[in-house]
Amino acid sequence: METNNKPEPPSESKAPPNGRIARLPWWIREIISSCLSCRQTGAALLEYLNSTPEFQTFLANGSAPAPLTEADLAEWREHGSPEWLGHQETVAACRAMDSEVAAVSPPGSQPLTERLAAWVAVQYAAQGPRLRDSSANRETFWQRLREFCSDISMLRRGDQNAEWLSIERQRLLLEEKDSLLRYKKKLTLGLEMMLDQVKNNPKAAEAFQAFAKEARGTFDNIEGAP
Repeated sequence: METNNKPEPPSESKAPPNGRIARLPWWIREIISSCLSCRQTGAALLEYLNSTPEFQTFLANGSAPAPLTEADLAEWREHGSPEWLGHQETVAACRAMDSEVAAVSPPGSQPLTERLAAWVAVQYAAQGPRLRDSSANRETFWQRLREFCSDISMLRRGDQNAEWLSIERQRLLLEEKDSLLRYKKKLTLGLEMMLDQVKNNPKAAEAFQAFAKEARGTFDNIEGAP
């Protein structure tokens, strides 16, 4: 008798790696993870979830919804909740960094990369005196200072590259604006010449003037356009 050694296909009813809670919408997972982080008891949380119709709707999978169990919570604690906590720590770190940068930066919106560079500069400024105080001898101090200066130089090169890109972007915008203004002047001159050809026909002149107005209107939003 032959033995079928082919692996069985995975069951469609099998839960994903993080369990049944992972199938719930993100806002429900947020509630569960937040409650777990506040050390709310599993029994109280399960009672709340299993008695709320909105949650039961998402638990249903083509059949009568089964209530969440302690095993579901345990699986989420092990796999899903740590990811949520890591995300919360990242958000908190970004907010703290933003506060530090805002204290030493002028007001105004900045790209994230610029704010990160400013944050790094703040850290280096804070570590400078500590570097001097922690060095046991002058040789070690100068070695660390050279490494310190190398890092600062790379940071400044990044600042200079960003400034160069900003200047180049402004130059391209000015070139584009100048090109559009020159084109508008040529267009206006051409329209005036064509209008001179049809001015003796009132209907044609009226229709052409409407067309010319619409054509010139395309350039009305250009700053400095006549």
